[in-house]
Amino acid sequence: EVAVLSQYLANPRVGHLSQALHIFKYLDIHKEGFIAFDPAYLELSENDDKESDIPELRATEMKDFYPDAEETLPPNAPSPRGRPVQINTFVDADHAGNLVTRRSHTGILIFLNLGLIDWFSKRQNTVESSTFSSEFVALKIAVEKIIALRYKLRMMGIPIEGPARMFCDNEAVYKNASYAVSTLR
Repeated sequence: EVAVLSQYLANPRVGHLSQALHIFKYLDIHKEGFIAFDPAYLELSENDDKESDIPELRATEMKDFYPDAEETLPPNAPSPRGRPVQINTFVDADHAGNLVTRRSHTGILIFLNLGLIDWFSKRQNTVESSTFSSEFVALKIAVEKIIALRYKLRMMGIPIEGPARMFCDNEAVYKNASYAVSTLR
């Protein structure tokens, strides 16, 4: 991966050059590829009938638990025009992926509707002692990026449909971040 390889720019070795050439060969082979923006919405089907797993009910629960929490809207933003967009974010972390420093690596994909508009792949600034904490740090970074994106979209007059949806693969992090009654805050 380019982000992992770029950390050796100050003192590259022979193996790093061969990996860089490998990346260029991959790009040369796949030069007909492209990134397309799909304006369709992401439709999710609910497989569970558990009342607590319905996102709208969790959002209502959070609003009841934090009644003063509101999104800061820019005062000089233009009025929204056009079709609203959905923000969907996929977050993951590779706990202690760097074998030398034991730092984790964060990966974030941000979609507007079904079109990928932003990706982020970077080594975390701290050394975390567990997968939970490295995934939670990745989630924090994703939230900061979403807040900035929502501000930019509002300043461009693009309407946003509901809250941003985030997807992660760690159930403990997901439950801790989405349920207001969580005790690990």
